[in-house]
Amino acid sequence: MKEVIEKIRKYCAYQDRAESEVRLKLRQYEVTGAEADRVIADLKEDGFIDEERFAESFVRGKTNAKKWGREKIKSHLLAKGISTSIIEKYMSEVNPEQYRQNLRETINKWLRLHPDQPAESPALYRHLLSKGYAYHDFKPEIDALSKS
Repeated sequence: MKEVIEKIRKYCAYQDRAESEVRLKLRQYEVTGAEADRVIADLKEDGFIDEERFAESFVRGKTNAKKWGREKIKSHLLAKGISTSIIEKYMSEVNPEQYRQNLRETINKWLRLHPDQPAESPALYRHLLSKGYAYHDFKPEIDALSKS
């Protein structure tokens, strides 16, 4: 069991993890039930698992590096078992101007890669929706591009 705990500690030290991810990893090592709860509690106590820290780094990373939209980030955090209050806390910290810039970059990149497609293309809309951007966020940006 000590070997498994050491592996899980390394797993958590490598990058921030949600409790649900750690539970899945414990299940791979056939650690379940009360034993898994005890390991999780110890990891939380020692600072290896922190849902707020995980949500903060997840939001920052997916916003800045992957240029994901709010909807995709929220749905992934919910799937990992993060509470809506924590999600809203860190989503509200996203700089609105940086968010718009990411959206513009995503649109412009798609248009460069698809020069034969117009800005009003349903394919671009689908792409932006799949990246997690809401229609009411990207429609004004596309309209502005279409007018210029």
